[in-house]
Amino acid sequence: MSTLKTGALRGTSGTADSIQLHASNQSVTFPGDVTCSGTATGFGGGKILQYSEGTVTSISGITSTAKTYINMYNTITPVASDSKLLFILAVGINRENTEKSFSLSVSKDDGSNYYWHSGGTNISWHNQSGTGDDLYWQEGPFMWTEDAGTAGTAETHKVYIDLDLGGSAGINFNLYTKGLINCWEVAA
Repeated sequence: MSTLKTGALRGTSGTADSIQLHASNQSVTFPGDVTCSGTATGFGGGKILQYSEGTVTSISGITSTAKTYINMYNTITPVASDSKLLFILAVGINRENTEKSFSLSVSKDDGSNYYWHSGGTNISWHNQSGTGDDLYWQEGPFMWTEDAGTAGTAETHKVYIDLDLGGSAGINFNLYTKGLINCWEVAA
């Protein structure tokens, strides 16, 4: 293997050095923008690789105490298999006044397995506005991390709810204006 020793590189039509090599601290300076056509690696952990905004639509009339999908999901295609996914989740709810509590879960296999839950106990209602049967709630934000899946393979993370009582009216979600499930992929 040959070694090229130089202090700087300049394009044939350039008027300034394109790449500067610093012998004192083994660093490299790129005076302009750098374009990487492949996967950038070796830059240390903690860097945000990408951001993915979730999809939410309103849903109404959930009355079941079984886990029910609530039309909230985030699809992300990891760029690195060793990265972490950081999620933030919030839901906007209109509930029947007899409903006492609920829990949230997230699955990336259409509800066969749940990798995140809102806690060991159900969430009690709070942040109330409205009266009688017309009670509105904003729950969250909840944050958690999950290992990224296979790089280049899309994965969809879906939100489910289960109610403590169920009932004739149950709960409705105003997710479009009061809900989110967003994700950041963070380098390992």
